[in-house]
Order: sequence, then C-alpha cells, then structure tokens
Amino acid sequence: MVRALILLLLVGGFVLLMAPFAISSLWIDQRGIEIPGQVFSKDERVVVRDSTWIRSAEVTVEYDPPHESMVAFLTATVSPERFDE
Repeated sequence: MVRALILLLLVGGFVLLMAPFAISSLWIDQRGIEIPGQVFSKDERVVVRDSTWIRSAEVTVEYDPPHESMVAFLTATVSPERFDE
C-alpha cells in the first residue's frame, strides 16, 4: 500500500513537473509564433489539361530568424484568396 502511494506521488510529481513543457509545446504547435517578415516573391501557376484547370500559388517570405544574424527564406503554398491579399 505504501509503495503504491509513493509510486503515485512520484508519477504525479513527474506529470506536474513536465506539464508546463508539454503545454507550451502544444500551444506553439497549434498557434505558432509570429515573426515579422516581408514578401520576397510570389509565384502563381495555372495548369490546363483536358478542359480542366488547376491554379496553384506560392509565396516566398524573407524574415530574420530569432537569435541569428542572417536572413532566411520560407516558401509556402497558399490559397488563391490569401495569395491576392
């Protein structure tokens, strides 16, 4: 009985100790963080095949990564509505 109580307290303490790390990691995964940047280039393509067409849009963003002295680029596929903003 005492061993089970000690084990329960140890597991509870471990969960309590790790909870802030797990919660912050999940928060960043769900919400992300904002880093200021500017649009470096935009690329829009329309492919036509057999009377159907597919529109794709990509945006390349230039930003300064935190704690680094160089510039980085990120290319992402965006929706056509977001591309026109």
